[in-house]
Amino acid sequence: MNLKISRCARNDKDARWVIPKPGEGSYDSFLTFNINGLIFRRPLSVRVERLRWPRPRTYHAGLAFQPKLRNQRQMSLVRVPTTFVLAALLLVACGEPPPPTINLYPAIQGGDLDQIKRHIYWGTDIDQASPRGEPPLHVAVRRGRLIIARELLRNGADPNATNRAGETPLQIALVAGRTQLAAMLLEAGATEDPQALLFILVRAGVDDRDSLAFLTERGADVSAEDQSGATPLHIAVGDGRRLSAKRLIDLGANVDAPDGGGRTPLSIAIENGNRPIIDLLERFGARVEPTRSTR
Repeated sequence: MNLKISRCARNDKDARWVIPKPGEGSYDSFLTFNINGLIFRRPLSVRVERLRWPRPRTYHAGLAFQPKLRNQRQMSLVRVPTTFVLAALLLVACGEPPPPTINLYPAIQGGDLDQIKRHIYWGTDIDQASPRGEPPLHVAVRRGRLIIARELLRNGADPNATNRAGETPLQIALVAGRTQLAAMLLEAGATEDPQALLFILVRAGVDDRDSLAFLTERGADVSAEDQSGATPLHIAVGDGRRLSAKRLIDLGANVDAPDGGGRTPLSIAIENGNRPIIDLLERFGARVEPTRSTR
């Protein structure tokens, strides 16, 4: 009796084999494996039934390994553990994977790489946004699924796509402090401006040291001004975000730079009555009034 794999199997319960028609019924016999020239024989029970879908001369064989045949015959057996035989069989190269059994978005959220590969193989649109307006790559990045994000990018996911809120995967990665994902996105073609991203992160209240340093290492200037003349430090101080202000100062932000209205970060902190930020700025020598050389 010659058997061969008809599709990939994750385990012995999923495995299916195709056999030439031997007639329906139950059999006690030997299963012979020929794997790269190695021959393995094991006793088994075979239940052969017709397949439910129309396929001429193709039958479904349910296999159950038995420790001993009911009717012993004089045959030379290779004594190999059943678990090894099953493992060897399932490692043999096989054809197309089975269709996915769960939706793509729950698969990403749950980190089910096998299901995601099935979706990719069977042609699921990996740039199609969910009902909430979130493309698959955004979901993977938000969940910190680096391997899944890499798989999506490798198969053509757009690294510059935006979700319903206008966020890109790179923005999401840096807001969450996921610099390894951010680096991978840049390598895959993400094209956002580091300076613009720095302002986005500061306005979002991001105080992650690695994310801010990630941008300055790629050309973002912590003392650059936006259209209103405010620097990232002005924004952080005005929003009362002490830790963000401290991160920016550590990265070299000018503590005496005036904004578009001539106010320094310290004068803004005094206006707001924010004592922790006042103390922070004074510790770094900040002044209330800007000097001509700081502009």
